[in-house]
Amino acid sequence: MVVYGSITNTSIATLFAAGFLPAFIMTAALMVHLRFDARRLGLMPDPRAPWSERRKAFTAASWALLLPVIIFGGILGGVFTPTEAAVVAVIYAIIVGMAAYREISFAYLLRAFVRTGVTSGIVMLLIGAANIFAWLMTVSGVPSTIAAVIQSVGGGKAVFLLMSIIVFLPLFALLDGLPGMLMIIPVFVPIAQQLGVDLIHYGILMTTVMGVALFLPPFGVGLYIVLGLSGATIGETSRHLLPYLATMTVVAVVIAFVPWIVYLVPYVLSLYTPH
Repeated sequence: MVVYGSITNTSIATLFAAGFLPAFIMTAALMVHLRFDARRLGLMPDPRAPWSERRKAFTAASWALLLPVIIFGGILGGVFTPTEAAVVAVIYAIIVGMAAYREISFAYLLRAFVRTGVTSGIVMLLIGAANIFAWLMTVSGVPSTIAAVIQSVGGGKAVFLLMSIIVFLPLFALLDGLPGMLMIIPVFVPIAQQLGVDLIHYGILMTTVMGVALFLPPFGVGLYIVLGLSGATIGETSRHLLPYLATMTVVAVVIAFVPWIVYLVPYVLSLYTPH
């Protein structure tokens, strides 16, 4: 959302607020799907933990749970910008990790800084390449050509949103989230503007589809992270994963065609008035 907002000149705080309700709907859909699968497979839930154990777990996690409160509260409250929020979050996490949880050592911190430097370098190279790509696309008139094709097909905004989902899924799976977004935005956002698609709505749709694509077999980067952690094979994992990805894709389609889901929270918080 930070990258999308920076490139398209849309409010990052509004994007954050706009993502809350779609996230809750996505979560509810997956909960229903999980409940259905559990009953079908005859899986029984574990016994509920007693309230004393819950309070103990909540107390132990309280320092960590404050982190998202600080980030979102600070951005939505206008205390700091998203970039400043990143700095505050890192400093808070280091202090809590070293002082409260005692899980971060100076050696671990040094390795984390090195990994961050390498990752940042890769991202900066991708941004540089994406800027060249965006210039080539603009000079070649690709956005206008794609817009003309979509308009010739008919359907206007509705067809464009559906085609966006179809294109985003394999592209984000192949290129990962950020590189794919850097290549997609210069091509698709101008078309969205021509067709009257709200950029806040389009940003949330893009972010939603990205979340699905990261676990799309057989290329999704998130999928391989899960496989590495679990030791499972891609075949057995994909068989169980695909129905859930289908549920998430259905929610993405709902978000595309029911835009008030995106606008409601920013409107209530007086952050945005849809056009």
